[in-house]
Amino acid sequence: MNPENLLANIPPQAIELEETILGILINWGDEIDNVINIINTSCFYKTNHQIIFNAILNLYENKKGIDILTITEELRKTNDLETIGGSYALSKIASKVISPNKLNFYSAIIAEKHIRRILIKISNELAVDAYDGNIDIDIVLSNISGELLKVNEFFAGSFGFKHVKEIVEESLANFKKRIEHAKTEKLIGIPTGLTILDNITLGWQPSTFIIVAARPSIGKTAFALNFAIEAAKKNNDVCFYSLEMSETILTDRLIVSLAHIDNSIYKSGKNVDTDTLNKVISATKELAKLPIYIDDKGDACLNYIVSNARIMHKKGKCKLIIIDYIQLATDNNNGSKSENREQKVASMSRKVKLLSKEINVPIIVLAQLNRGVENKVNKIPSLSSLRESGSLEQDADMVIFIHRPAFWGDKFMLEDDTEVSTKNRGHLVIAKHREGAVGTVPFYHSTDMTQIKNASSVFGNSNPDRNISPISNDMPF
Repeated sequence: MNPENLLANIPPQAIELEETILGILINWGDEIDNVINIINTSCFYKTNHQIIFNAILNLYENKKGIDILTITEELRKTNDLETIGGSYALSKIASKVISPNKLNFYSAIIAEKHIRRILIKISNELAVDAYDGNIDIDIVLSNISGELLKVNEFFAGSFGFKHVKEIVEESLANFKKRIEHAKTEKLIGIPTGLTILDNITLGWQPSTFIIVAARPSIGKTAFALNFAIEAAKKNNDVCFYSLEMSETILTDRLIVSLAHIDNSIYKSGKNVDTDTLNKVISATKELAKLPIYIDDKGDACLNYIVSNARIMHKKGKCKLIIIDYIQLATDNNNGSKSENREQKVASMSRKVKLLSKEINVPIIVLAQLNRGVENKVNKIPSLSSLRESGSLEQDADMVIFIHRPAFWGDKFMLEDDTEVSTKNRGHLVIAKHREGAVGTVPFYHSTDMTQIKNASSVFGNSNPDRNISPISNDMPF
């Protein structure tokens, strides 16, 4: 576009979307909660739309119902009803929409148009000041910095501040809920399936970003599926985004886990007796009733996952998100093509973190570890083992590593130098926990990793449990 013609252009705007947003709010007043942290009155290009939206905000702030009658009355009180065209104008806007769907999407678009208009205004003012030799250059730079800061504050949603009084009330309400849960010994968060892990985390908590990482073939997906089943059994809707395995393979593994049968028999179809067949049929029926949703778009970018998760959450079908695994995702953020893989993973990590806060659900992200683990004597991962991005470590509220000594051929040595097999045993290493303790969580697993159960001992520490029963007697499979 020729710079000389910029001022002759119509500023960025989306009048029809502005009308749609207002129409949704007139018909579905409760939807205001979904837009107040995305847009404000100034985001509307048309003055009449600003007036109507401001009236809606006044009703919201005064805790009054929002509908066409209350909005009309509010506009009448401020002498703005005739300015916007009277009751007929409101009715006309309200009649144009039949669904509140995509409200957030529309709001984001007009917010973007608003930011573009501000940037155009700032650019024009900067050009005028830069041409004026009477204005000190320090003042010009200071003015432009101040204006850009305002844009950044808007983009960050600073107009969504809450007074601490509201937050205190929310904290107190949550504390009272925890007291009630403690009385009934009911888990506060979403169950993990492992008792010790539940004791440490109190279950998967809202707004948390959890990394579960390991080297290939250690059992990342196995744990993810186990977490999904345990959550779904307690009526928590699980959204499972698989970037590695097909939906069919994942479903097969879920069936095997629920049926408590050998995976090799299920896959080969050989030596299937009546009991095994009945177990599979029973497992499929049980699985069909669980609220687990699988998306296996292998080429999915993080933007798709974020958008889809928002939709599922809006439908009330998203209490836990699992992404398998983050290094396979792409990031269509229109960033520089020169960005390396580490920068792209960092960008995706940040998006996951923001999504967990936005929709207030726990997000479990599987991640690959670098080869440095294989060079360690004990093969136990550390935070530096996270592949391609320190941002995963930084953004995550919890980082959990899967460690299976038997995978590396390691045995466990007791204090009396007695060797104990680590077959079918392992532990989760909680290397980071922003809201609680770190440590290890022991587990048993079936040979094919289709089942994961509680265990009572932790391998590799200086004070091992001396009362370890032989695997053959201890395994619950």
